[in-house]
Amino acid sequence: MTKLLRQIPYFSQWESAELVDEIIEGTIKAGEDPRWKKSGANTPAEYELWSWNVCGMACLKMILMRKFGKEYKTIELAKKCEEYGGYIKKGKAIDGLFYEPFIIFLKKELKLKAKVFKRFLTLWRIKRELKKGNYFIVSVSASIRKPVHTPEHKGGHLVLMTWSDDERKTLFLHNPSGFFGESQENCEIAEKDFKRFFAGRGILVY
Repeated sequence: MTKLLRQIPYFSQWESAELVDEIIEGTIKAGEDPRWKKSGANTPAEYELWSWNVCGMACLKMILMRKFGKEYKTIELAKKCEEYGGYIKKGKAIDGLFYEPFIIFLKKELKLKAKVFKRFLTLWRIKRELKKGNYFIVSVSASIRKPVHTPEHKGGHLVLMTWSDDERKTLFLHNPSGFFGESQENCEIAEKDFKRFFAGRGILVY
C-alpha cells in the first residue's frame, strides 16, 4: 500500500516546477513561466492571476492522474470549478477554494465522491483514509515548504497527503508550491511539526 500511494504523480501549481523558488521569491513573475500555455490559461496575464490560487487544483490534478491516467490542465480545472462557485473572481483577485462548491464540482464534472472536514480533522483520520487508498487534500500554512519556520497562522494553502510512517511518526505530502528538489514531492515531515502548520481542515476524496 505504501508503494501504491507513493506513486501518486506530482504536479506543481506552476507549470515549471523548477522555477517555483524564483516565482515565490519574486525573481521572476509567474507570467514569465515558459510553460504557461500547458496550464490552460489563455494569456500570461491570466496565468499570473490564477497560478497563485490553484494549489487545490494542482492537488486534484495529481489525484486525477493517479485514478484515470489523464493529465488535466490546472487552470482549465480551476475555471470549470469557478462555474460552480469554487472560486470567486474579484477584479484582479481570486477568492477560494471554497470547499462545498468544490465537492459539487467533483461530483458533477468528474464523478468523484468527496467529504468536507471544516474543523477537527485529526491525523488519525487522515492516516486511516490513506491506508484505505483514499485521498486527503488538507489545509496548511504555505510556510510548510520550509518546516523550520514558525508559521504566522495555520491554513491558507492546500497540499495532498500521500502516506504516513507510524514507526517514525512522520507524514508524507505533495506540496504544489514546495521548493524544487527540497519540499515538493513526497516531502516527509514529523507529525509534531506538521501540527504547527495544519489547520484541522481538509477534503477527503474517494
